[in-house]
Amino acid sequence: ARRSAQENCLATASQYLAAWVAADRARRKAGCSETPLGLAARGDIPEVEELRAATRALTSDLSPGSLKSLRLGIMAPCGDAAVQALESWLSGLDLPAAPKVQAVDDENRPIAPEGIASDPVYLKYSYTASDDIKVGAYMKAYPFAGRGVLFNPEVIDGELRMYGDLPLALFEEQP
Repeated sequence: ARRSAQENCLATASQYLAAWVAADRARRKAGCSETPLGLAARGDIPEVEELRAATRALTSDLSPGSLKSLRLGIMAPCGDAAVQALESWLSGLDLPAAPKVQAVDDENRPIAPEGIASDPVYLKYSYTASDDIKVGAYMKAYPFAGRGVLFNPEVIDGELRMYGDLPLALFEEQP
């Protein structure tokens, strides 16, 4: 059976992202880099344009109604870095901003952001397309070593896609 152009694009983007993530994991496992690519500066991200194009192919480049939901899991060294990464990713993927990023504790109860803002955090952004678009975000303390963005788009083909740790700075603009 022939696949549509959109199906081909989804498959190509998915294969590219999976290969990029596998190569990053192999580099880290081999000790080839002191800085994980999740923390790479904008100018140090390998294949940055291809990586951007692949993430867009699974989100903003889709035909209307094809993106069912998207979750971004941003693991950052502090709250400001997480919010900056979120804003640049949302702009780069042409997605709506969350009304407010709520700081929460380990049991998802609201807390003052000052309690976690200077330490490593996990910021979760969720977007759901339905009759009315739903957007939300929260941030909590994150005591683990991983840094970067978990990218989890759900499109109408039903394939499970989750890629990470993609660079926090992927969509930062050049100074």
